[in-house]
Amino acid sequence: MTCLVCLLLLAVIMDLKSYKISNYLILTGVFTGFIFQYYEHGQAGISLCFFGMIMPIVILFPLFIIKALGAGDIKLLSVIGSYMGIIYVFKSIAAAFIIGAVMSLIYLIRYRQVFYRFHYLFCYIQTVISNFTGQEKTREGIKPYYDRKRDGNKGVIHFSIPILGAVLLQVILGIY
Repeated sequence: MTCLVCLLLLAVIMDLKSYKISNYLILTGVFTGFIFQYYEHGQAGISLCFFGMIMPIVILFPLFIIKALGAGDIKLLSVIGSYMGIIYVFKSIAAAFIIGAVMSLIYLIRYRQVFYRFHYLFCYIQTVISNFTGQEKTREGIKPYYDRKRDGNKGVIHFSIPILGAVLLQVILGIY
């Protein structure tokens, strides 16, 4: 568990500095997660590692498509899954989204962006629904919710922080 928390801390530092999480760190995490699972559970650890690693990708891929969640964040959750398995990573995802929502709400209140961001969200949802129901005939497909060139870094939270918080919360509560 200590190794996992250290990897997550390194990921947060990288994310804060560059808005990216190194693939080398991710590969190191998955590899050490595989070793950990094999050591703890033998042959069964291989499937625990694999399914724990794949589950975040399958569940969160739609959020990546619309750019609401970064690939590094999903891969970081896969590292957690490779270490701890599918149930633990599912709890981590849920806790990270709750922590992230609280962080976002604090940010929105602090910078007086609550009404603007909720209006933006409702307009975005309306556009997506219109595209799927055929009310608007466009060939552009789904536009990303967030575009760094268009939106800059304003309003962005580093989701690696809620991910780390989710794991630390589970460690403190003794859930593993």
